Amino acid sequence: MSVYTVLTLEEVQAFAQRFNFTVSRITPIQNGIENSNYFVELDDGRELVLTLFEELSKNEAEVLSRLMLRLFAQGLPVAVPLADLSDVYIHTLVGKPAQFAPRLAGSSPICPTLAQVTQMGAALAQLHLALENDPLPEEQIQKSGYSPAWWEFSKNELKPTLPETDQQLLEQVFDQFFATKQRYPDLPQGLIHGDLFRDNTLFVGDELSAILDFTTVTHDDWLMDIAIMMNDFCTNYPDVDLNKERVDAFITAYESVRRLTKDERLALPVFLAMAACRFWMSRLQTAIRNRTENRVNEDVLEKDPNEMRRMVVDRLGCVEE
Repeated sequence: MSVYTVLTLEEVQAFAQRFNFTVSRITPIQNGIENSNYFVELDDGRELVLTLFEELSKNEAEVLSRLMLRLFAQGLPVAVPLADLSDVYIHTLVGKPAQFAPRLAGSSPICPTLAQVTQMGAALAQLHLALENDPLPEEQIQKSGYSPAWWEFSKNELKPTLPETDQQLLEQVFDQFFATKQRYPDLPQGLIHGDLFRDNTLFVGDELSAILDFTTVTHDDWLMDIAIMMNDFCTNYPDVDLNKERVDAFITAYESVRRLTKDERLALPVFLAMAACRFWMSRLQTAIRNRTENRVNEDVLEKDPNEMRRMVVDRLGCVEE
């Protein structure tokens, strides 16, 4: 949630009038890489989050708001956008879709506890099942960055810019992944979060208080969501190897809500490698875009691509064993 669009207090105060809010202070949030976000303090003491969607159209942001309402109704801890005095959720601010949402309590875990990993395993399975029977149409949630087709496009776009060893690594991951997809063609699918890293969650102690940033929602194998989350929550940073105790806790918790299929278990090692590869590419893309568009203000966070590259190598080593 880096800040790519810099707002003034006066601009936010004017925007807040349609909600009948009086804003006293705004603070940029430096976290994540997709949207611009600000903490907003109201004169009555309430705290909100203002989000400017940097990639989504207004229609896509409206679809996302309906998704949040649906997940909230299913009991999941998500930040539901606030409606203005005319019962409208998504508006335009400085030419970009924007929303207010409550600021939820808690903080993102730095080194997740087993209890926190357990909470996330169960919550992810609940999220998958909450959208199983009545998902949003796939064409309504196509975002420019995280659909399966986009990653193939991204690989071809990035590959010529990389050293030969990195090109070979990319090809190795994609070859293994597509071979696995052919071997297991009927993996359960549905809407996935697509970016469930620690910084997209909040905890109060060991209790999950929020799942954040659904702008990467797309239709994919549920196993990809599982792999993305396991790679982050179950990794021993600054090393990139998986912590077996956390992995076991996550799988047990997930399966307390939805049991993995035999094929999902067999395909998981390759999906872990591919999930790491996707975020290696994503971080490379972000670094290139930040340089190209001169997005260099002090509130822009740029995550290290090499961290994900090292994870790709580690996960591939596990596959080969």
